Amino acid sequence: MEIRQADTSQPDRLRYIASFGLKPGTRVTVVDRQPFRGPITVEVGGQSQVLGHEIAMLLLCARPEIAS
Repeated sequence: MEIRQADTSQPDRLRYIASFGLKPGTRVTVVDRQPFRGPITVEVGGQSQVLGHEIAMLLLCARPEIAS
């Protein structure tokens, strides 16, 4: 997945996710997703990061486009 957009309405949260390298254009792999609005574990830059549901919801992700 690739991060396409991040909610910028809350600067403190934006700085928090940016500290993990999570910003538009970054590719991430979802490693684990817990049920019932639980945490989501992603891998970015070879490191795993655990994100709470609220923080994860600030990121809009999509599959990267494949060049033909």
